[in-house]
Amino acid sequence: MLERNPRIGGGCTTEATVFPGFRLNLHANFYMGMSHCPLIEDLELYRYGFSYIEPPVQQAAVFRDGTAIVIYKDLVQGS
Repeated sequence: MLERNPRIGGGCTTEATVFPGFRLNLHANFYMGMSHCPLIEDLELYRYGFSYIEPPVQQAAVFRDGTAIVIYKDLVQGS
């Protein structure tokens, strides 16, 4: 296995490079329903600074012909 980044860990790393003061996983995606996960409350992750924001667009893919598919959190918004 080869690691392209200066730190080992790949998709399991947390970085603070995108938004100063905010740490996030650059590889994380598709967390729809995370706010309903009992694990977050059970582990009291908020005590360690964990917070989660669900953006209105959950996932998107853009294709070479200029079309795209977008998955919205709110089904009405995506109509």
